[in-house]
Amino acid sequence: MPPPAPLAELQAWMMQAIASSQFDAAITSERVLPSQNHSSSQRLAIYRHAYLARLQECLRDSFPVLVTALGRDTFDQFAAEYVQRYPPASYSLNHLADRFVEHLQATRPADVPTPGWPDFLIDLAQLEQAIAEVFDGPGSEDSPPLDVSELVGRSSDQCSELRLAPAPCLRLLAFAFPIDDYYAAVKQDLSPPWPEPNPSWLAITRQDYVVRRVPLEPVEHQLLCALLAGQSLGEALAASGATADQVANWFAAWGRLQFFSRLQESPTRKRGNPSNLRNARR
Repeated sequence: MPPPAPLAELQAWMMQAIASSQFDAAITSERVLPSQNHSSSQRLAIYRHAYLARLQECLRDSFPVLVTALGRDTFDQFAAEYVQRYPPASYSLNHLADRFVEHLQATRPADVPTPGWPDFLIDLAQLEQAIAEVFDGPGSEDSPPLDVSELVGRSSDQCSELRLAPAPCLRLLAFAFPIDDYYAAVKQDLSPPWPEPNPSWLAITRQDYVVRRVPLEPVEHQLLCALLAGQSLGEALAASGATADQVANWFAAWGRLQFFSRLQESPTRKRGNPSNLRNARR
């Protein structure tokens, strides 16, 4: 009989054997004693089953609406494939689902038209993942919201050069399906059918520790994306083609929802643009 393996080596083997889809029966018989009712391999299989079941349970908790859409058995198959490809690397399972959307995208069937049912599932997983990230991440509760009245009294040139700093919890999503409608219906226990493709846009934020989902118009989403990408207010507005009334209504809503935290002056204006200085002397 071979000498016993060092503890660290034995622990590493045990973890690999439990997490792997296959294990060596001969090595298992050397390292795991049989019981009165179970062989060495059967005893190890009990741990493997419990390990996978626990990870599947955590993923179901992270994607409850996706579980409803797929059914538990089908979702658990997706989850089993995912944890084989991306096993947890931390003592905590808080980040177990971090690459689930990436996994769905990477394993999307190539023979399904776009957009098709895989895109619906990916959209739904993206929404649930974003909601979880906003819920657990930094919010806007400890910082005052942007006061839109700060724009009042500034010249059009000054306003156009401003940049808006977004709240840390603001997320923008674009979907191929009306995902928020489906999500809301499931949350209301309405058992909706899978929707037909129809583009939709959504902002997710957190206000007073409550995650809020805000449907967006296409141009509104485009404008917000430009602002979050660091474009100046003038650049973003010019590219969007939004009307003055649209912009006024959107800014009023964004202020109430605390989408932005502060104004940022243009670097050139902070240094003192020569043309502005000449104008100031006139």
